[in-house]
Amino acid sequence: MKTTRRLSGAFTNGFDRHDMLSCKSPSGAHRKRLRARACGVAIALVGAMSFGASPAESGSRLVIDPKTYIRFTYNDKQAICLIKLYGKESAFNSKAIGNLDSPTKSYVYGIPQLKNPIIKDMDPLEQLNYGFKYIAHRYDGLPCKAWKHWQKRGWH
Repeated sequence: MKTTRRLSGAFTNGFDRHDMLSCKSPSGAHRKRLRARACGVAIALVGAMSFGASPAESGSRLVIDPKTYIRFTYNDKQAICLIKLYGKESAFNSKAIGNLDSPTKSYVYGIPQLKNPIIKDMDPLEQLNYGFKYIAHRYDGLPCKAWKHWQKRGWH
């Protein structure tokens, strides 16, 4: 049974087929903004549902799994493509360093295997955000385009 409750004149929320809280804009005009807000809400919910001592009391930091973060950011199809791509590129190792076959012997870093060395000192979610920006710039924000490019050429 799907439950829907009215948030405002433009938005509704409810539970989807996986019992996940979702936000929908009837016109579809606000999807990017909703997706970003949904990610923030998801982070807050995970923190609220953690068991034991709070992160502040224990000194630890709450971390979301990179694959889960990708699923919050993209729709199912695009998320699967990006998970496959990053699985092949770095096996989701945030410390991964790759060597490009080029005359300059360039290196690539982190989960998304980007050329910028600053990425190697970032946490996994920051690395993913840089990867999202790269895909937005080069592949129109479509990870499946990046995945197809990787399948043809072995790089993205």
